[in-house]
Amino acid sequence: MKNIFTVEPKAHGYSKLKIEKMRYASEFVDIIPKKNVLFAGISGSVSYEPAIGDDVDIFIIARRNHLWSVLLRAMIVRRSSNMKDICLSLILDDRYASSLYREGLTELMKRDALHVIPLYGSEYYGNLLQSIPRDGKSEYGIEPARSEIRPEKLEIPGVVDILSLIFFAPFIFLKSIRRSHLDKKSIGMDGMFWTRISRRYFYYDSRKYVKLSRQEQEGDAR
Repeated sequence: MKNIFTVEPKAHGYSKLKIEKMRYASEFVDIIPKKNVLFAGISGSVSYEPAIGDDVDIFIIARRNHLWSVLLRAMIVRRSSNMKDICLSLILDDRYASSLYREGLTELMKRDALHVIPLYGSEYYGNLLQSIPRDGKSEYGIEPARSEIRPEKLEIPGVVDILSLIFFAPFIFLKSIRRSHLDKKSIGMDGMFWTRISRRYFYYDSRKYVKLSRQEQEGDAR
């Protein structure tokens, strides 16, 4: 990915603004601890074509049972580096990501998944994309691999992850409610979002995105 940030924007068809935001995201991903991080990339508006003032959405996939320690470290780096335009908006563990990409993506989510810009773990993400079903095959026309059904090994989260979920998650949730209220006042109803939290995922579910998904589903039903 380094070449993308050292050439002229026109060489890739990207705007100057997009290149700048991609560089900014790359700088952030470079300095976050990679322990238990399988993938990190750019999602949201920057993965398409950003507008001035857009946050840079970061998508991270963590090793199972380590999501909250990964998120905690990334947020500490964001704060200590004063990278206020970084938004850690989508964090999944590998088990949840694998299940979601194989079975749970809407057409809108598939398009977004294909637009994600990998910054770390591109091979892992490429394999994840290949698992997206489409008429019995993956998005790339490859038969999804059939994994053997094996009893899952009992894995217990570490102390940092358990404590982060118990104490850090409520703090993020309350802070997100305040941010959503402020965005609603400055942008309007489409600025609202909900924070979805569990052991296996953390993401912001915006009212705007919910509306787009509903409109797409209604269009498909006609």
